[in-house]
Amino acid sequence: MDFFSEVRRRREELGLGMFEELDLRIFKKHVPKSYSPQESPVAMAVGAFSVKEGSVIRAFHKDQFGKGCRVFACNPRIVGRTEDYDYTLSGQMEGDARGDYAWDLPFLDLEIPLQPYDFVYIRNPDLIDIPKWGSVFRMGIERLAETGILATIIRESDSTKYNRLKDHLNQRYQIVPMQPDQKIDTPSMQSFYDTISFFGKQ
Repeated sequence: MDFFSEVRRRREELGLGMFEELDLRIFKKHVPKSYSPQESPVAMAVGAFSVKEGSVIRAFHKDQFGKGCRVFACNPRIVGRTEDYDYTLSGQMEGDARGDYAWDLPFLDLEIPLQPYDFVYIRNPDLIDIPKWGSVFRMGIERLAETGILATIIRESDSTKYNRLKDHLNQRYQIVPMQPDQKIDTPSMQSFYDTISFFGKQ
């Protein structure tokens, strides 16, 4: 099945559009083979960028592992369109991914047992405040399961800032990516996709 036929099929089944289908293909191509989610995976989309980001993460886990996945969103950038997530946190306190509260609250409110996260996704962070984003990345990595991953997609315009973030993570927290950054093969869309990077439990 060609790409556009697959896009049409997923739009009918899941409501996924072109960008979401690209995200799904990127996950399938680039997520490390060592990634092994728990029996009941849990994911967090920090600063959720897409209306259907939750569906993309669920489709990836279903297609690759045959598992359902709960997806929470922290301070999504989509105003008023959060029905795609199992739980949404917003605001300066509740949605602050630098502290444990944002990571614990979905489990407490949904009355399900606390567990570490399998998949943390940070798409196109603006990286304006490097220490702040360093704290977000550190907390996301700290909350991972032993075989979990944090994935981030970086725009071409943010590549220099991302290098500064990696230097900060290494110097402040001794955190480094689990493998070299990978270029994303979308030549006409570097404004949204340029590099994907992964961090594991450290």
